Amino acid sequence: MNESNKKKDELLGEPHGTANAKLRKAILFQLLQETGKDICFQCGKKIEEIESLSIEHKKSWMAAKDPIKSFYDLNNIAFSHLKCNINASNKKVPHLNGRGENHPNNKLTLIEVDEIKEKLGLGYSIKKLREEYGITNWCIYSIKDGKRWNY
Repeated sequence: MNESNKKKDELLGEPHGTANAKLRKAILFQLLQETGKDICFQCGKKIEEIESLSIEHKKSWMAAKDPIKSFYDLNNIAFSHLKCNINASNKKVPHLNGRGENHPNNKLTLIEVDEIKEKLGLGYSIKKLREEYGITNWCIYSIKDGKRWNY
């Protein structure tokens, strides 16, 4: 590390890169507040504190046909409470099976459902998806047909 970076770290009491990231987040949060865009994408409530601000992708960029384009697509970006973002990505909800009943193996996060939809659009096989996600054919066909989650 060069002398200039050491001095910056010392003056800031933390690595300069960490301080830069905090500054950028503070600027972003202030702009969101000023423009009224400080509303959580997940729960619809106001994001009151900078510590709870999270940036997320509305649709999974990793399963997109063009992951780089999807990652940088500003129309695919939303703001949310960190807790809401984590809960949404971890939340496993039952999906209906072919007879309109919940099947114990058909539990997916909402992000996984989006990934499956995108992968189906890219031509992934039902068998491959079944094995990858550990779900039934009926679950995959329900997602393919756009059936809704059963909360």
